[in-house]
Amino acid sequence: MKKKISMLCIALSAVLMLTCCSSHSSSDGGYVDISETQEKLESKQRREVSDTVEINDRRRGIFDSSYSFSGSEFMIWFTDEKKRVDLATGQLSSLCDITGCAHDINTSKGCLEYQPMNSPVMTNSGYYYTIGDSENCKKLFYKSRGETKTVFENTYHSELDDKLAPDTKGAFSFMFRGGVLYIMGQNWFYTVDSKNMKQTSEPVLIGDSPMWYADVSGEHFYMTNENYELWHYDMKSKKLTKLCDKAVRLQAAADGVYYNKYLGERKWTLYRRDLDGQNEKQLIENVGVDFFVTDKSIYCTKEDGVYIFDKTTGETKKIALELNYENGEKFTMRDPMYLTFVSCPSSQYVYVPEYSHVTGEKCYDALFKIKKDTAEYEAISLGIWYQPEGENGSIISY
Repeated sequence: MKKKISMLCIALSAVLMLTCCSSHSSSDGGYVDISETQEKLESKQRREVSDTVEINDRRRGIFDSSYSFSGSEFMIWFTDEKKRVDLATGQLSSLCDITGCAHDINTSKGCLEYQPMNSPVMTNSGYYYTIGDSENCKKLFYKSRGETKTVFENTYHSELDDKLAPDTKGAFSFMFRGGVLYIMGQNWFYTVDSKNMKQTSEPVLIGDSPMWYADVSGEHFYMTNENYELWHYDMKSKKLTKLCDKAVRLQAAADGVYYNKYLGERKWTLYRRDLDGQNEKQLIENVGVDFFVTDKSIYCTKEDGVYIFDKTTGETKKIALELNYENGEKFTMRDPMYLTFVSCPSSQYVYVPEYSHVTGEKCYDALFKIKKDTAEYEAISLGIWYQPEGENGSIISY
């Protein structure tokens, strides 16, 4: 970015020199307006943003709830750090919009960076979230243009909720699908009309273990839990079925449910079933933890990087994610087997974030934006960081 700014300054200086010369020879000695030239130069630096996501209808998962996005912004959401990336410029900034806030946990009272906010779902004009404290854990909040309001309040909790989280009874996670809001607890879910926020079904209990991943396609609700069980609930027939064991992450797509099984020693295998839960088929062996399914493709990882799998031909192609930083260093992926794919059915892209300030490690932070069903991508630099051991959060940027 510094290099780009430097080039802009040089270009503007040249324009200024030319305009000064013309003003000296001018009879009236006036100034030439360079705003149009500056605007043209700046517009060349902006990336094309064409995503049409109005509300992020992502799957629900405990491992990828740290990220969300809208058509113009990508959100990085951790307990003590909440950032947003402008997808047009690549600029990284704080989610906190308090004027003059230092974004420091010790000095900035009320700073959004340090609020106990969970499970963000972005829209084009704001975002939904929950709060993980005993006072507010039952509420769903929506923040837009500086205003925050409660849009829904859960009144249900199961015996498993009471056992595992007695201080936050009624806490929940959520996801949106086709105008329906799904409210989910440790081992249950029910539906809400997302327009009027009225409950439209009774809670359904699924198993006796905490839910890890959940997704919906049509009338079919799927979940995996802490015991690696894959469950299917048909919302039309109200039939609940346990399908298999060893299942970890899942995604319910238009043509079926996809999930990976953990086989031990960093080994996962990707499987697929029809939407009714029948006809299990093994697809890809030796994949990483996460994956994402589109109409035509499957994005997954292996030990050496990111791959795209053609659902029709079965062909697998590697996507070489590359990025050169301003100081000349090249992007280094920490561990491809644990990369996260962030996307949703209504998005035109699959996002791959590599973002982590790990104590004692050098972190090459980046965001890759892959056009769906292709290997074409844009790389956005989020900087290189190093946090020394024992520095209590002191981060040095390269």
